[in-house]
Amino acid sequence: MAQTASPIPIVAAIAPQQQQPPSPPTLANGDMTTTTTTTPKPTPSIQISIPDPSITTNTPLMHTLLTLINTVYTAAESGIFSPVYQRTTLAELTTLLHARELALAWDHSEPGSSSSPSLAGTIRVFTLTSQLADIGMLCCAPSLAGTGVGRALVEFAEGYARRVLGAETMQLELLFPVEFVHPLKVRLQGWYERMGYAVVRVGDFGDEYPHLKPHLVTRIDYRVFEKRLV
Repeated sequence: MAQTASPIPIVAAIAPQQQQPPSPPTLANGDMTTTTTTTPKPTPSIQISIPDPSITTNTPLMHTLLTLINTVYTAAESGIFSPVYQRTTLAELTTLLHARELALAWDHSEPGSSSSPSLAGTIRVFTLTSQLADIGMLCCAPSLAGTGVGRALVEFAEGYARRVLGAETMQLELLFPVEFVHPLKVRLQGWYERMGYAVVRVGDFGDEYPHLKPHLVTRIDYRVFEKRLV
């Protein structure tokens, strides 16, 4: 099947560098797992795009995508959702890709290699209203934790929302357990705040997503963040 052009060109999100300085515990992805960086990591050469929907016919890739997202979210949402809960399904991913709502990041760190670029991460970007966009399903390959892939995905989504979708504000949501401190969520909130996001309200996740409430294993706060794009 012939591929059609993406709404915006593929973006070289991260240029290759030799080394990054050591960093404190970092986020591996959007609603993420964590890792502690003890030695400098080479910065990957990442390209991000909204892929053509024909990618959904690539069965091995679709299963790789499914496994990456569910594996990362199972770790990231530990203690919040039941261990058997899965963040997404092949059917949902197919729908999102056909709607052109899911961007994929590819690692081209070995340009001379005969192997294909590897899947580095994902982010969903879509509109809630004519001026308000939302991001979710932010996910980075654990092996690329602390290399800037997560930030590059968010910046790509912001640019896409502003230039292509016409959004003026970006929204995202984070889940916080009420009965205990989730260190990852605390770090993740700080990560987003450093990128300009701020809490605008706290909702009831069970009321807004009643079909997911049975999968929760604790009471949670549902924090909604926004950032102006223009």
